[in-house]
Amino acid sequence: MKKGLLYLFMLALSCAAFTSCSDDDDDVSPLVNTWNTATGDENDPIINVRLENATDSVMFIENHISNKDFGNVINELMGAYVKEYLFNVTFKADGELVASIKGEDGQPTQSPAGAVSYKIKGDKVYLIPHLDVMFPDGLPSLTSRASENPAIDLDKILKEGLPLNYKITNNKLEAYVTRDMMQPFMGLINEIVQGMDANGDFMIMMMKMAMADMVVIVNESTKFEMGLNFNLAPSTQK
Repeated sequence: MKKGLLYLFMLALSCAAFTSCSDDDDDVSPLVNTWNTATGDENDPIINVRLENATDSVMFIENHISNKDFGNVINELMGAYVKEYLFNVTFKADGELVASIKGEDGQPTQSPAGAVSYKIKGDKVYLIPHLDVMFPDGLPSLTSRASENPAIDLDKILKEGLPLNYKITNNKLEAYVTRDMMQPFMGLINEIVQGMDANGDFMIMMMKMAMADMVVIVNESTKFEMGLNFNLAPSTQK
């Protein structure tokens, strides 16, 4: 269940191959490397939130807080969760994206080979999910619900990928989504989260409250950006 929550969180941020490449075949993008999840220290947050709205404040998990405090809460709550389950990501030169995640036994394990590929176009990277590899035992209800949502072009996503903004500065990578990227997916993800059986699990109960509030916060914002931070793995630094 917890791994499923991580996938949902990653999908929200992505709302946001076997052979793919950047627009210029002669150039190797600096994105092609292994990136470790940020440490979560004060100067190395795992999650960035840039929020603007009319009141400079939000209602989140039954508390009225400033936009700045909202960003800090998101980093503390979701950042700690991401750090526990996502260790690093590798953008391979052949266009495959591989993630090192926490396995069922608590040890690091890699995502299935060929599960996700990517293409780089300008300042965006498009993540292309290969559902037959990700879900060999059958597609989850998420895909059927997505296909029924008029705001989501599932065929286009499977062909062209989910767009993700990114920027690299001083060996640090931020991959982030904007308000416009997130809005088509917010209702669907909230529906999935609210349908989860908490069964006393505090994390799931908090996720339900947070997700319901997130829909309102994103819709009422004039600017909303959320990003994951990574550091270039020492073995790949030049």
